Amino acid sequence: MGKTQSLAKAAIFVDAENQTDFSAVALLQNLLHLNIIEGIAFADWRDFRLEPNAKELENLGFQLRHVYSGNRLGEQKDKTDEIMAYAVRSWVQRHPEIEIVVLVSGDHYFTDLVRELQNGGKRVTIAASPMSVSKELRELADHYIPLGQVAGWIKTLNTLERQNRYLTFTFTIRKSDLSPDNLRWLIKCGVLQKKQEINDRIPGKLFLNHQSHAVQMVLGTSAV
Repeated sequence: MGKTQSLAKAAIFVDAENQTDFSAVALLQNLLHLNIIEGIAFADWRDFRLEPNAKELENLGFQLRHVYSGNRLGEQKDKTDEIMAYAVRSWVQRHPEIEIVVLVSGDHYFTDLVRELQNGGKRVTIAASPMSVSKELRELADHYIPLGQVAGWIKTLNTLERQNRYLTFTFTIRKSDLSPDNLRWLIKCGVLQKKQEINDRIPGKLFLNHQSHAVQMVLGTSAV
């Protein structure tokens, strides 16, 4: 996958069932400073919800490793994490020249693997949605890349907050690509907080909840 020999050599391992809301193209844009020599994605690819991800990953040169979950999808206990961790260890052992391992997963299961890789002299990048990434996994990582639509929304809202005295529902919709349903969902999830309007002349204010796990993951605020 990689061409530039002077860049740090890296490999990407994707837990595709754990991270469904992300663009592999956008991820690679964040990794242009690396020489990606391998990319492998793991899932039971019979899951129709993963079809767009599978096509994109395959078009970008990723190997798709099938993780069988029974005669019927999900019939057996999901072993994707276990199989992916074993594959990472085996691959790194065969390729000692690798310097950076990129794990596309937010699952706490991978904390032991991250420690093991770091003890072996590797740097680890975690790429995952801020809505699902483990706090401990995020703290252990040498670098964290927030993935998915929510991460983009949080960055947009943070920029708007910095540029304006305060935000309102209508103003935010007008100045961003977020829809009313997007904003309502973010309020419901606790990413956004809304101060109720006092009267018809003074609209309610919106503000990012910096105590929210997702906001902290994206902006690096608080003691994450």
